[in-house]
Amino acid sequence: LDLFGDGSVTMYSDLHDDHGVLEEDGRWGMDAEDQVNVTWPQRDQTMVYHWTENQLIMGTGMGKPDQEVRLQRAGPVDRAFGMYGRTARWLASIASAQGHATQASDLLPSTPIASLFATEAERTALARSARDTLALDDLGMKLQWAHVSTVHDAVQLMRFRSRTRP
Repeated sequence: LDLFGDGSVTMYSDLHDDHGVLEEDGRWGMDAEDQVNVTWPQRDQTMVYHWTENQLIMGTGMGKPDQEVRLQRAGPVDRAFGMYGRTARWLASIASAQGHATQASDLLPSTPIASLFATEAERTALARSARDTLALDDLGMKLQWAHVSTVHDAVQLMRFRSRTRP
């Protein structure tokens, strides 16, 4: 889990299914009992962890290691990791090629695509790249790409396409 300072969280899970790492976004915060509450809107679930000694611990709370999940911090959080980073670098490179010098690190999940690609010609260049990068056919462009309006939307589509392509 990467817990970001803005209250967002990304979970990375390797299911060892030859489809790569599964990524999921959620929100996190602390409650009155100093527990870390992580909500996953895609599956309407909340996970509650206890924070102790650089670990998140979920379980019975009765000190039974076989009934606990312990997550040890393995390094600094990095939004540029995984599909978010890949998508941000892709969008920044296309925007820069269209004359809008853009750094991937400047893109936030809430950044509107329209702010990066303001003209019809720029949006067309992005759509051409999306068709190729995401392996979208005409139907995919209409049903999936047409609904991408923020960097977060583009990341979600990139994640979905990476797991569903043969």
